[in-house]
Amino acid sequence: MTSREIEQLLESLETEAVTAQSTKSHALLEKVLAHTRTSRDTALAPLYAKNGLRILGLYAFEDRDPAQKLIALRCLNNVLVRSVSTRQIFINEGYPSKVLSSMKNGDPNEELATANLFLFCASQPTFDLTSSFEDEGLAEIVNKNIARHAQSSEPLPNDPANPALASLRLLSTLAVRAESQAHRFLPSLEPILDLLSKVPATVSHADLPASVLISCLVSIPIGQREEFPVSAVDKLVNLLQEAIPKADGSSKAADKELLPLLVVLHRLAQSKPSDARKRLAEHILPSDEDRAAPLGKGESLPHRLLKLTSTTVEPELREMIVNLFFEISDKDPNKFVHHIGFGHAAGLLSSKGIQFSPEDLAQGQASSAGPDINPITGQQRSAETASDLPEMTQEEKEREAERLFVLFERLRANGMISVENPVTQYRDSGRVEELPDDASD
Repeated sequence: MTSREIEQLLESLETEAVTAQSTKSHALLEKVLAHTRTSRDTALAPLYAKNGLRILGLYAFEDRDPAQKLIALRCLNNVLVRSVSTRQIFINEGYPSKVLSSMKNGDPNEELATANLFLFCASQPTFDLTSSFEDEGLAEIVNKNIARHAQSSEPLPNDPANPALASLRLLSTLAVRAESQAHRFLPSLEPILDLLSKVPATVSHADLPASVLISCLVSIPIGQREEFPVSAVDKLVNLLQEAIPKADGSSKAADKELLPLLVVLHRLAQSKPSDARKRLAEHILPSDEDRAAPLGKGESLPHRLLKLTSTTVEPELREMIVNLFFEISDKDPNKFVHHIGFGHAAGLLSSKGIQFSPEDLAQGQASSAGPDINPITGQQRSAETASDLPEMTQEEKEREAERLFVLFERLRANGMISVENPVTQYRDSGRVEELPDDASD
């Protein structure tokens, strides 16, 4: 197939558009569609030009036979998939408004094609979406389509070419691309959660359809809603529980895939719905049973989340987990340290410039009505095991003190730390007694 043959097909289609000979037009469109899938870009150049878009648009956006209209929409889809530069021409010629008009018709057969066409437009940084939202009802059209899919009792498939998934992808992209308009998609929150509830337990958070539903929850401002069902919190936490064993620090990809789910939970921790926050806290905060071991050493969800902060190689994931605990602790440093232990909390407190002294640790422990807890590890003191090592002799203690003194002096000399040597502090305070010269005789 050559570019000249493609031009001839387009010329025939333009002629048939005037004479309206349906049967012949259908066959011509089928040929064009086949070539958009198999022919080389050099041959398809006429389709990538303004005139090629115009002729296909005669069938895609005018009052035509529905079958021909659908084929023409698919042709345009393939053209925009293959030629990024043609997307700008498509925008310049005003086709996004025509796509929206087709989307308003609510034809399920055209939904995949029209949603993808508008998605290609939205991906262009030069395309101003303001008019589409404010004058043409873009969000309302997408919301209506998603609500229709939520009415089905069947779970969404994992087929990327499913029309519902196309509309969901469009929503998440638009909400990110036009953040100031994202609130317009809040009417889709309930349908999205309904669709999420139908996702089988065997489906991973990183696989379709769960992944695209989570992307939607990330992109719309869920914190602005007064209510968020606790059943949806349970579903999200179940996905998290299944995901954490895969995100153990051994796979960078698995760690990255976990981040969107944690972002949703973090937004919930920041949100207004008190019941949702309470249920989330019940799931992720350590229980008394969890404190039988140092936090991060057990197998429950709180333990595994805290363990991941030390095993992941993704700093964003580590920060998101710790920030999640900070939010669910009402951003109260004392609650935060009590919930996860100073060992896990120190990094975030330091990054936020929050001073937390040993006196604060002692004060927080004294004000707690629960069991006596080691403020560093988060473990109940009653569950701590005594060391099997024999007690150090006085000579060994002195050697360790000398070694520690030398280490701190080296670090200070290299500029790595600027704190006073603790051994010097102890000596100057009178807590270390210097031995006379003849003490070793």
